[in-house]
Amino acid sequence: MYRSLVLCGLGLVSTPLLAQSDAAAERTELEPLTVTADPFAGRTPLESTQPVEVLAGEDLERSRAQTLGESLQDLPGVQSAELAAGSSRPVIRGQGGPRVRILDGGAGVVDASTISPDHNAAVEPFRAQQIEVLKGPATLLYGSGAIGGVVNVVSDLLPQEPIQGAHGAIGTKLATVDSGKTYFGHAEGGNGRLAFHIDGLTR
Repeated sequence: MYRSLVLCGLGLVSTPLLAQSDAAAERTELEPLTVTADPFAGRTPLESTQPVEVLAGEDLERSRAQTLGESLQDLPGVQSAELAAGSSRPVIRGQGGPRVRILDGGAGVVDASTISPDHNAAVEPFRAQQIEVLKGPATLLYGSGAIGGVVNVVSDLLPQEPIQGAHGAIGTKLATVDSGKTYFGHAEGGNGRLAFHIDGLTR
């Protein structure tokens, strides 16, 4: 009786051992696979040092305000330095004033807001097609004083390509805190060789 039980136990133990030996015989060795991720792939060394935020499309329409600082204050690393209603200038990574260079279509904007915080930057956000915010060491390419960042407002004042036909837009923005009302509109057109642009704003 005891001998038969031992034999049954050996039979039960030998079955999984045989299955394991068969699986080992069918094992296939795979070539090593190395996976890497490069966040700067396809970018030049200069582009890798240029953290850029671009505000355009629907995001720009929702963020438009009467000042440039208020329009950009929801972007990461950007705040608005407000002294009074209607005067604000962007502050990038804690740097403001002359340390943040403001461009209009790539050209520097000269106004009193650089040295006097009670003035507004002489750039109209309602004319912008997109607003580019440049942060990082590459901002020094735009001047030795632009250590905080660069804000470039791109508008459609000068067409970048031939225009066929005509188109335009109008809009309004209301503010309840100060009963502010802003009305703006623009129109442009051309025949492929000549182009015109007209815009207006009242606040």
